[in-house]
Amino acid sequence: MKLLNNGCVMKMGKEGSEVLQIRLPDYLADWLIKISEDFAMTPSQFLTNLLQHYYDIYKKGSEKHNSGVNTESQAEDKDLLSLAEKFIDQEKMKGKQIYNLLIARKFALWAKDKISDISEINEPLIRTFLDEYSKEHELRNYTITTYYYALKRFINFIKEK
Repeated sequence: MKLLNNGCVMKMGKEGSEVLQIRLPDYLADWLIKISEDFAMTPSQFLTNLLQHYYDIYKKGSEKHNSGVNTESQAEDKDLLSLAEKFIDQEKMKGKQIYNLLIARKFALWAKDKISDISEINEPLIRTFLDEYSKEHELRNYTITTYYYALKRFINFIKEK
């Protein structure tokens, strides 16, 4: 455990993660507990999803800035992660909850090593992913069901492309 300059405490967590302890005002801590319960997540899962979204935006902006070119292309449309981002954007426009959509990005990252072609994405693959993901993240049944239907919409989105 080490104390950082900003007053945060950082500890080593599970492999590939660190535990960051931060001080929050009471009203933010209360809100975090309530909102994470509303989304059937732990506060840690909620913050991780929220931070992942902003990290991805930051990273995308850095990559475009560093390359100096627009990376949009026909080939990118076939990239599963790119399709997941487009799906998330489209569903947000329809008013869907972003926290339930981020599972498409996680699925895309997981599936890229499991399949050789996007056409291999199917319902059994979704169920395998959700089984593995729920074991790692201790999800409630309601959350698993919500993610399942979000991923089914993602499959339909891919088929339309």
